[in-house]
Amino acid sequence: MGTFFTNYFTMMVMMMMTMTGARGVFAGSPEAAFRQALMSAGVLHAVARACRDGDLATCGCSQRPRPADLPSDWVWGGCGDNADYGYKFAVVFVDAREREKNYPRHSTPLGRMLMNLHNNEAGRRVRIPFQPVN
Repeated sequence: MGTFFTNYFTMMVMMMMTMTGARGVFAGSPEAAFRQALMSAGVLHAVARACRDGDLATCGCSQRPRPADLPSDWVWGGCGDNADYGYKFAVVFVDAREREKNYPRHSTPLGRMLMNLHNNEAGRRVRIPFQPVN
């Protein structure tokens, strides 16, 4: 379990360094939105893979059946990424910072919080095909 979190932390630090560059990502920019979405998708993917690999004690393989569009000659092992658990974990973990404060209505910080929550959700929905983002 230690290697999962070490690799995940290293991946996130490298991604943030690459995305921010020397000047940093300015809040409210398209680059910042992309960074938020990418970070959320990365958390979902890393947790889903860790579940599949047995690195986390709180989850296991996906319970979804064999996908119907797989070729018949492809052997289905039955242990896919647990995207459902990864999604639930990412909602709690990534959105925690945004949800911990209460802002006054119609304030700039409230707008930024709602924008970040939307971008986080957009990143998580990339992993689940054909899911609209509201």
